[in-house]
Amino acid sequence: AAAAAIAEAAAAAAAVGGGRANEGGNWLKQFMHRSYEALMVESVVTNVEQRIDRVLEWVAFMTNRTHLEVANLVKQNGSRTNGSKNGSENGHAAVVQRQALLEVVIEALYHFEADRTMLKQDPLVRLLLNNPTGAKYTDFTVVSAAGVVTDGANGRELEAAFDRLYKARGVRVVRADTATAREFTFNAARIEEAARSVTTSTWGWLGYSQGCANALTAESMMRGGTPDQQVLLKGLRSRHLLFGAHNGSSHADCGGPKVDLALVHAEESGKLWQARVSKQAYLMAMDAINDTLNSRAMTFATSGMFSLGKASLIELWREAQLVAHCPSFCMRGIAVDGKNRPEALDMLGNVLTHQRNGMATDTDAASAHDTQVSASDSTGQPLVLSNDNTVQMVRNNVGCLVQRCHHWSPLNDLVVGFLITDRDRARCIFDAPADRHVFPWVESLARFGFIDRF
Repeated sequence: AAAAAIAEAAAAAAAVGGGRANEGGNWLKQFMHRSYEALMVESVVTNVEQRIDRVLEWVAFMTNRTHLEVANLVKQNGSRTNGSKNGSENGHAAVVQRQALLEVVIEALYHFEADRTMLKQDPLVRLLLNNPTGAKYTDFTVVSAAGVVTDGANGRELEAAFDRLYKARGVRVVRADTATAREFTFNAARIEEAARSVTTSTWGWLGYSQGCANALTAESMMRGGTPDQQVLLKGLRSRHLLFGAHNGSSHADCGGPKVDLALVHAEESGKLWQARVSKQAYLMAMDAINDTLNSRAMTFATSGMFSLGKASLIELWREAQLVAHCPSFCMRGIAVDGKNRPEALDMLGNVLTHQRNGMATDTDAASAHDTQVSASDSTGQPLVLSNDNTVQMVRNNVGCLVQRCHHWSPLNDLVVGFLITDRDRARCIFDAPADRHVFPWVESLARFGFIDRF
C-alpha cells in the first residue's frame, strides 16, 4: 500500500512538472486532496509528538481520553518522519505506536465518521510522509488577509504558527492592513498594497472569514486593472481560504431585517417619549440619533456588514476576474455545542442555527456551521450563482474535509484572551493545533512543484 501511494505521488508530481495538471479528468486533483489531508494529519501528529502549544491536551479532550493516555502513544524520541533516509522509523513497536496516535488524531480532527474511516484506510495518510526536513521555500511569501474584526498589519492571528513556518521553511508572511467592518473594495486595496511589498518571485494569499472575499476582490481588481497591477499576479501560486465567508453568511442576510425592525421599534418608543419630555429635549435626542446614524463609523460598519450578504457576493462572483492556474485550498469546520464551541460564540451559534432552520437539507443540517458560516458555504468555490467563474473555481478547488472546529480557530489568547472563559479553558477550546491552518497548504504547494524547494 505504501509503495502504491508513493507511485501515485511520483505520477502526480510528473504531471504537474510536465504541465499536464488538467489531463486525465480529476485524478490529479483527487490525489492532491488526499495529499493535503495526509499532510493535515501529519502536522497534528507532529504537534503532539513535539509538545507544540497544548495540542496534546486538546486531542485528549476531543477524544475523551486522559492526557496520560495520549502521552503514552508518543514515541520517546519524537522524531519526524520525512522523505530522507534518516527519517525512517526504528523498530516495529515505534511504527505501531505512531499509527495508534494517528488514529487518535483523526478521531479528534474530523467531524464526520465516514471521513475518519476513509482517512484511516488511506495508505497515503498512513505513511505520515512530510517533505524533507531542512528544505526551505524561501522564494515564497504568504499574504495574509484577516477577517471582519482585525488589527490589520498589526494583527496577531496565527502568530505562533507563522513564526514556526518561517523557522522551519523560511516562508515569510506579510499581513495586509485591512480594517474592521469595511467593504470589499477598501480591504482589497490594502491586500494589493501587501502584494506589492512581496520581494519573492512567488506568493499566495491566505484569507480568513471575510478576508477570503476581500482577497478574491483584490485578485479580481489586479487581474482587470492596469498592466502594472496585472504583473503582480504573475507570481501568484495559490489561494487558501480559512472558514471563508465568500459565499456569504446568514448573519448578514438576516441583519438587514433586524436593523429595520430595531429602527421601527425605536421610532415607536420615541413617539411615546415625545409626549413626556420637552420639545427641546426631544429634538436634541433626535439630532444625536441622526448624527450617530449618519456618522462615518456607522456608514463603514453597515457597509461592511451588508457586504457579506448574498447580494454583494453575487456581484463579486459575477464580475470577478481570477487567475485560472491557481489551486484553491480551504479549511472548514463545524462547532458542536458542549464540545468545541467557545462560550462567547454560544449566542451567535444558536442564532445562526435558527436562521438556517428550514433551509438545510439532509446533508447540510441547520447546525452544520462554525457559528459564523456554514460548512457548505465555506468550500473553495462559489455557490451563490453559476457562471464561468463557477466552472473555473470548481476546477481550481482542491477540496477539504469538514473538521471539528469553530470560526475563531485561527485566533489565540493574544487576540481574544479577554473573551476566554473558564469553561473554554477546561475544554481546551483555544488549544487546537494552529499549524494545521497553514503548514499543510504550504507543504502541498512544495510537494507538487507550485513553489520551489531549496
